[in-house]
Amino acid sequence: MVEIDRVMCEMASRRPVFCSEADFQHELAMELRARDPHRQIRLEYPLGNYLRGAIDLLLLGKRRFALELKYLCKGFVADVNGERFTLRQQSAHDIRRHDVCKDVARMEAFVGRTGHDAAVLVLSNDPAYWQPRRRGGTVDAAFDIADARELAGTLQWGDKAAQER
Repeated sequence: MVEIDRVMCEMASRRPVFCSEADFQHELAMELRARDPHRQIRLEYPLGNYLRGAIDLLLLGKRRFALELKYLCKGFVADVNGERFTLRQQSAHDIRRHDVCKDVARMEAFVGRTGHDAAVLVLSNDPAYWQPRRRGGTVDAAFDIADARELAGTLQWGDKAAQER
């Protein structure tokens, strides 16, 4: 099993910023491989016939471990250890929260179909994702991903959400 808290803390001292989700995915895979050189790791592993899409990071072994990653960014420009990082402001918090919840559902389906383990790891520099909401009743209230929030049941857009969602 992977102690993701420890891995992320150690990575943060070396790589406090990533330029993209793909950069984060690659660096995490390299870190996990460095910890266990014999570990088989696959990136963008197809889920197959029963689910659409691909798993960001799949750790192979007696029990497989699927890890879906999200890198939710607020605008940020800085030089870190001699490297320039320019993160664009990602708007549409409602859509991004929904995407995280969709990934949770996909990983639950993966676990249910395969009996293996899975998780969704969200990395963000935007407190709007982890802090409690300032107002309730928003169209995306069901998709709130603030710290300590437990997702359960059927999550749906609020009544005032656009029909195309």
